[in-house]
Amino acid sequence: MTDADTGAPLAGTVVELPDLVRVAVTDDAGRYELQRVASGPQHLIARMLAYGEPTLHALVPGTGTLVIDVALHPAPRPEPHSAANNTTGPPVRAAFA
Repeated sequence: MTDADTGAPLAGTVVELPDLVRVAVTDDAGRYELQRVASGPQHLIARMLAYGEPTLHALVPGTGTLVIDVALHPAPRPEPHSAANNTTGPPVRAAFA
């Protein structure tokens, strides 16, 4: 797993095969490994704080190794909003409602 903008590896990304209830976490180099995955179509989800959460569709072969390299895009940051400190107070800048 890498950052799509910088190419930097993303350590700590959770990689999940939800149909098989299998999970791995990327190492410092952004690598992960899921062994003994059933052949056939599988869904792979990558989760990392502050990044989009893609679902990929993979066709796992009956033998050999399947390598799936994923570049995650940073998720859009929410726009700051104004919120009242209380019902009579001034707006509070950069507060999230």
